[in-house]
Formats: sequence, structure tokens, C-alpha cells
Amino acid sequence: MHRRIVVVAGLVLLLPLFVLAPSAQRRDYMGYKNIKKRKTVTLPFKSKTLSIPILKMLDENMLSEIMKTGVYDIVNRYPDFNFDQTLAMPIEALDVYKLSEACDVPYLIIPSIEKTEKGSFILTVELHDVRRIVMLHSYNRECPCAFEEVVFQMLPDVANQFAAVREDLPKECPADMKRIDKAAYTMGSGDKYDNNPQVTARVNSFCADKYEFPNKLGSEPMVNVKWAEAHDLCKQTGKRLCTEFEWEYVCRGQYNFQYPYGNQYDGKKCNTDGGEAAKAGAFIDCHGETYVYDLSGNVNEWTGSNWDANIQNKVIRGGGWFAKEKDSRCTLRYSNLPATRAKTIGFRCCISID
Repeated sequence: MHRRIVVVAGLVLLLPLFVLAPSAQRRDYMGYKNIKKRKTVTLPFKSKTLSIPILKMLDENMLSEIMKTGVYDIVNRYPDFNFDQTLAMPIEALDVYKLSEACDVPYLIIPSIEKTEKGSFILTVELHDVRRIVMLHSYNRECPCAFEEVVFQMLPDVANQFAAVREDLPKECPADMKRIDKAAYTMGSGDKYDNNPQVTARVNSFCADKYEFPNKLGSEPMVNVKWAEAHDLCKQTGKRLCTEFEWEYVCRGQYNFQYPYGNQYDGKKCNTDGGEAAKAGAFIDCHGETYVYDLSGNVNEWTGSNWDANIQNKVIRGGGWFAKEKDSRCTLRYSNLPATRAKTIGFRCCISID
């Protein structure tokens, strides 16, 4: 029995391809029955080398395969989000942080496909836990094969692998990070200067780097990096940029201090009245209850968060060596274009845990 494939109107040239598709045994998804479905948003396929009609056909078939498993409930709802803008966005510009803020469901699937000059297909599909900003699984395969193999073999393989994904996260932090437990806190302040109105913010359990990147005692903080470079450097170490909600909670602690060390400014505790960035840990009193250092002063820090749903600017926190009293508070937030490089801007990394 031939496998069913959804064909978009107008793909006449592909019809011979589908007629010749090989028959195969029925796929068995019985092992995934009686599982509570995971509400999921899936982005449309992205590609620089394949046409929109072909990508739409791949969308339909991948959705069909994923829904057959009975594990995922495909919602595809984007509240207050410009869907057309997302479709037009190049692959390298897809921003998981922004997408996670736009989605109101816990899981996000990001697929892409390219055809090489030699005729191979490279299929990449990522499954993200949006609420905890964790990539649960990445399917990445190059196939020197005909297109029907992508449809009839690789897409079902994606569905099977995603259906089998466990949601367990690490329970402990690496030695160079500090554990922050799940909490709700009052984010922001009543001071308009902070650009941070008071709201109740919630964070899941996570780990934060003790020091600014490269997160080594006695090292110079890395600066002059664009946002995307900071994001990639965290990713290379198995981490991610901290969200601004996480960043502020680490800085303020359970008592919601204005500075990591308390509510009264002390220019000697942190590097907030100096002439240059200090090495990691040089200011031994510049920490809060979790002993995460240099959140106030030293260098400004990129976070993963967007300024708001419509502005591309990225949120920066922490003040710098020049910040002094007002500009080194934990509540101060401002932003800059993600392409900005400055000797005053660095970053630190976080990871999600159970």
C-alpha cells in the first residue's frame, strides 16, 4: 500500500516522483498511546534552496507524521506575532528567545532543509522546550538521496525520534555555575529611570555562571561581541544566554535587593566607579546570596530577551565599571541593537534544570 502524502496544488512536476514512491510496512506508533499530548507550535520549513510550494508540502507531511504519534498536539497559534515576517526571515536570523516569548504553548519545532550542489538534502529539525528554553532534540541528517526518501523516510524518522524524547533535565549545576531554584518575585521598580515597571515574574530552576564569560576566576571578561556571537558562545558550552527575568532574580535574590549586596549603594563593593573592566572575582564582595559575581558594574551583559515583542533590540543588564549608583542597580534595563559591539558589553550564560 502506498504511503499517503499531502500534495499542494500546483506541484505537477513532482507527481511522477510520488507515483514511484516505494511501498512499505505500516509504521507502528502504538508505544506512544495514552500519553498526555504536548501542545506544540511548529514553524514553517525554512530554506534558501527550495521553493515555497515544496516547503509547504513538507510542512503538511511533517505535521501529519508528528500527529500520528499521538504525542504532540499541534496548535500553531502565534498571539501578537507577525507570521508573515517569520516566513520571510532568513534561517540564521531565527531567534528562539523571541519565538518563545511569542508562543503561548510549551513546545516549539523549527524545521529547515537545503539541497546541496551535489543534489543531497540536509534536513534539520529542532524541538525546543519553550518555557525552559531548552533544545530537547535536534535531528540533523544529510541524505544523498531522492526527494521521496526525505518525505517517506526522514520525516517519519523525525516524528519517531521526537515522540521518544524524554523531558528530563539535569538536576545539578556544573561546578562553575550556581543553582537558582524556581521562584516568583516582584520584578522592576517604581522608578521610571529603570525602564522596568513592577510586575510579578516567574522563573523555573536554572544555573547561572559565577562570572562573566568566559566564566573563569581571574580572567578578563569577553567584550566587543555581538548578541549573536554571545548566543553562539554560550551554545558551544552547552548553555544559553540568561533571560532578563533570570538575570534580575539572581542579582536581587530572595529579598529583592537593589544591589546584589543590599539596598544601600557602596561604590567599593563592585567595580562601579573605576576606569576599566576588572578580572573575574577581583571584587570579592560583589555578589549576592548565591555568590554569582559582578552582576552590578564591571561590564554590561547581553541577555537573551527582546526589548518587547516588536522591537529587535536586545535587553542589556548590569551597568559597567563607569555606572556608579543609579546605573548599577539590579532593576535598571536598557537595550541595544543586536549587531552592536562595545568594549563595555559582555555576557554570562545560564542553563535550565529540573
